Amino acid sequence: MALDIRTVLFLLFLVSALLALMLLVFWKTQKTYEGFSIWTGASILSSIGYLFLMLREGVPWYLTIVVGNLCILISVLMRMDSMDRFGGTNTVPRLVYALTLPVLAFLLYFTLVTDSVAIRGLAVAVVIIPAILYLAALILGYRQKEIRLICIPFASALILFAGVYAVRTLYWISSTPISVFSPDTYNILFFRVTLIVDILATGFFLMLNMARSAADLTASEERFRTIFSLSQVGMALIDPVTHKILQVNKKALELTGRTEIDVNGKICHAFICTAEKGKCPVTDLGQTVESSERYIVKDDGSRIPVLKTVISAHLGDQPVLIESFVDITDHKRTEDALREANKKLNLLSGITRHDIRNQLLALDGYIELAQLSVQEEDPSAVSEYLSKEKTITRNIAHQIEVTRDYEDLGVHSPLWQDINAVIRATIPRLESGKVAITVQEPGPEIFADPLLEKVFFNLFDNALRYGGDSLAAIRVSYRISDRCLVITVEDNGAGISYADKGQLFTKGFGKHTGLGLFLSREILGITGITITETGIPGAGARFEMVVPDGAWRYRDRPDTP
Repeated sequence: MALDIRTVLFLLFLVSALLALMLLVFWKTQKTYEGFSIWTGASILSSIGYLFLMLREGVPWYLTIVVGNLCILISVLMRMDSMDRFGGTNTVPRLVYALTLPVLAFLLYFTLVTDSVAIRGLAVAVVIIPAILYLAALILGYRQKEIRLICIPFASALILFAGVYAVRTLYWISSTPISVFSPDTYNILFFRVTLIVDILATGFFLMLNMARSAADLTASEERFRTIFSLSQVGMALIDPVTHKILQVNKKALELTGRTEIDVNGKICHAFICTAEKGKCPVTDLGQTVESSERYIVKDDGSRIPVLKTVISAHLGDQPVLIESFVDITDHKRTEDALREANKKLNLLSGITRHDIRNQLLALDGYIELAQLSVQEEDPSAVSEYLSKEKTITRNIAHQIEVTRDYEDLGVHSPLWQDINAVIRATIPRLESGKVAITVQEPGPEIFADPLLEKVFFNLFDNALRYGGDSLAAIRVSYRISDRCLVITVEDNGAGISYADKGQLFTKGFGKHTGLGLFLSREILGITGITITETGIPGAGARFEMVVPDGAWRYRDRPDTP
């Protein structure tokens, strides 16, 4: 029967070594969690311990008795530490390894001083059995539902082993065996159970790791799906080989004006990408697309400027391209508007400089003439020239003063503005008297320069100044024409003569500063809005502002942009 125990120990050595090798390969090739490497080390250490126990009587006593038992003891403590780290409970103090010191003392004493297999076995069992039971308790304490079905048989196997170990230890105390190879029934049962439980424990540990990995993967994919679907950035998953669209999120559908049926399963070219087939920037041309300005195609064939990023990834085992794109239409529109405002400011500044230069040339001429008249002692001529010089200085002062009207032009970025709110803010500044100013509800929002309020103020102010006695009402209305928004400001006053219509928006035309309508046109033109006068003389003035598609919207009407 001694041979049987030695054979079991040899099997334990081989199985532990193979399990350690398998764990090592798994650790290096698969996703593992904290504590996995410790369990792997414990398997290596236990295989060494079983080897030394098997070689009893063939190697020095300090190897087979001391080192062999300590290796097995430490391997059990390492497994307890491993599962503590794996579960994240961190309840096992690292000083637990200090328990090996009193055990070492017992092993040395009851080998060198008094040789007792039973006491040596008891010293080791006093540490291993509680450690095994604590390990089982740790495993049963895991609350993740994905691993509960594995934890119960895992802990049961450990409890069974602890029970068999305890029975054998108690029997040895009463029977005093002469060797670890004692052929008694309990010893044989103990080593056979040890072999089975060692295999089961490592198997269950691997299953726990794989189940947790699968659960984490499922949770990660669920988080990805949630972020993907709720993200306010357009996103699409593309097959990098076929270039078929696998999935798009709600924001991408919103940007392109399409449905999932329109998009999913289709080739991405001409759907969400403007590149030709066979010329994909990422897979065909090897380009890096990271926060790059690109265009995506809408359902009507129009293109939207976007800031696009494409990365390669794996969802499970499937390689995908994850495309994300942010609509930068407003950003590009703002850039264009600021560029246009800068042009207008340069033009206005150039005109003003030219006018002032001309006035200064005239002033210089009159000064010379006045000097000659002084020399000729002609007081009346001097007085005439001084009067003209005074007029010129007034003109220059006026030209400098009116620059205040456009000094803020384009200073601030255009923004979306509620027209009715702008008009309501304008009306209190007017001296409207009994003239009724009405506005159509609901009102749209338009993308315009912050000086938009000045436009409506000028239109209303002109109507009140020049509408005549018949003026009783000013009305603002909206209509849609060819995807553009038409804003109409009309009154029932005297109207504008045909002779004046062609000069209305010319700088300097008018009875006041001559800048009101000219500046209004420039303010609107920053974001591509045009203004014309279409009224009939004698029937009232009628100004129409045409806002281009994309620069207007109704907040509460889903059928509009």
